[in-house]
Amino acid sequence: HCYHAKGKKAYSLYLPAEITCIESMEVTRTRAVRCLLVALANNELRVYNEKHMVSKFDMMEPVRGLSFGRMGREDNTLILCTKGGCLQVKIMPRLANLEAVSQNGPPPEQDIPLAVPKKTKLYVEQTQREREQAVD
Repeated sequence: HCYHAKGKKAYSLYLPAEITCIESMEVTRTRAVRCLLVALANNELRVYNEKHMVSKFDMMEPVRGLSFGRMGREDNTLILCTKGGCLQVKIMPRLANLEAVSQNGPPPEQDIPLAVPKKTKLYVEQTQREREQAVD
């Protein structure tokens, strides 16, 4: 659940499995982006920007610990420790897009006009006959 500073509930996220580990991720480039890394019991690692899921990774085993930060010369590095003792290092690409894309409003397919054929002379004559011979 997410709450405002005054205690009012803003929104809730319902996940497919229980959370095993959670970490804050802050990336500063031209704009500072704050995301949340969430490891789930069903071997998923999800990246959330506020309430929007930005990315999802399928892991081989459940994640037991994770840390995000600087490692060596790389600024944005994620280190994962799994249940079996495996240590994974993931380096985020420099051009990764972490902006939340909201799906509010009509779908983009709605802006595409439909190909509706024009009324033919045969159609107009048929509708005229139906009007004249209509049963009351």
